[in-house]
Amino acid sequence: MSNFSRKISVNLGIRVRDDGPKPAKPASKRPLESLPAEILAMILSCLPASSILNVARTNKAFQKHAETALYRDIRLTFCCRNGYNRDVALLFRALSKRPVLGLYVRRFDFVYRRAKHSRPFNKCPTVMQHLPLVEQYVRMTGLRPVSLWQNGLSTRCIETVSALILGLIPGVQELRLEQSMLSEPSLFLISALRNAYENPPWEPEPAPEPFSQLRSLEIDSDSSCTGWTAQTLAQMRELVSLDSLRIFRGAVSDSTMLNMPANAGIYLPFTEIYCRMKMQNSLGQLLSFAPDVRVLEYTHRQHHDCAFRFDHLHAALTHVKPQLEKLVVTGPACTRSAHESRGVLRGKFGSLRDYLHLTHLELPWAMLTEDAAGCAGPLKDILPRALKVLVLNDYLAFRVTEGGAKPAARAYMFGDFLGRDWREYVPDLERIVVKVTWDNHWNKAAVDAMRDVCSLAGVRFVVDVDGFPCPF
Repeated sequence: MSNFSRKISVNLGIRVRDDGPKPAKPASKRPLESLPAEILAMILSCLPASSILNVARTNKAFQKHAETALYRDIRLTFCCRNGYNRDVALLFRALSKRPVLGLYVRRFDFVYRRAKHSRPFNKCPTVMQHLPLVEQYVRMTGLRPVSLWQNGLSTRCIETVSALILGLIPGVQELRLEQSMLSEPSLFLISALRNAYENPPWEPEPAPEPFSQLRSLEIDSDSSCTGWTAQTLAQMRELVSLDSLRIFRGAVSDSTMLNMPANAGIYLPFTEIYCRMKMQNSLGQLLSFAPDVRVLEYTHRQHHDCAFRFDHLHAALTHVKPQLEKLVVTGPACTRSAHESRGVLRGKFGSLRDYLHLTHLELPWAMLTEDAAGCAGPLKDILPRALKVLVLNDYLAFRVTEGGAKPAARAYMFGDFLGRDWREYVPDLERIVVKVTWDNHWNKAAVDAMRDVCSLAGVRFVVDVDGFPCPF
């Protein structure tokens, strides 16, 4: 499939994907199967021709391709940087004149960024001059916007954004909030969701249950935010049926979560949790409130304390039941703490080997293959017995050094760690995947060495280059 048919990007963040035939979906309240060409024409009429990036040079080509695109794959982004992004004005104008567009949106990104010394959001002319259009849109939908006051943002602007979110996406499945200047985004979202629940704006009757299709929430807020407590998440669960929770950049802080007793009686039925940074203490408590999680992705960013954070990850994993199927651990590794990190893997993860029934495990490469004498230990002390896929994601693994010898040597060292008797302790292992990026200057010699190692061991080897298979 060509890049043209794989992804279409527009300056507003509207994205249409066509990945071939889709599996049959259960009957929906809105029996829509594809995005009509006239709806695409509406969207494109709001955009300048230059806003179609890297895919097609004309609107005509974009419209022709979109005739076969599934409506549930549309992604709409509201992005305001310093209040002067003209896409905001275009989006407001489009929504106020064509409310039907909201019926086709299945992923909504709310991004609000403001530079430290820029003018307040409520004083930006690009946004304020279009408030009458948004107010007209609110009247058309019968929505009563919620009133909030947050971190210097005027009540009127918050009402505008709330109206935009609530009126736009009645059938949204994925919601992402990035609010770098809001001190309490939890209050904003809870009030917005509750307002939608109590005052559904959709016609005709019977109106769909508010946010009944929302399954994934991604929160990317400022690291100083302390608004996301377990109680907040529990309140959200009363309004939406979330399966996936993504918390980035410390949106759940240690101080708030640690204040919640473990026996608080809070149950969060998340099956997927993605988190990174400032979660080392609160992650375990979050998992104790969400015992049914099946997918956990954990990212640390600091070089100096990766062993410390992996130690806390082990402590957090004791709160999950054996149904955890996929564990992804990413983050930088360095020589100074590599020894401690591998010690944590050998000593801590080894104790969980028979407890966790993981089928997918992703770890940084350097934690297994760094050439410090005897640090890594055999993989049989680390890998769960039910493992099917092992992914190594350290982007430094294939960095070219003088002569290209070190990456290849690491590959053969990994073969020594894997051993020839790996079938005895991971009998279901199907493939080993190594993730690299083009920016890491990885070389063919290192790839060939790793392929030879896996071939000798009798396991399938895959190189993932920025999400695509290795070209050689």
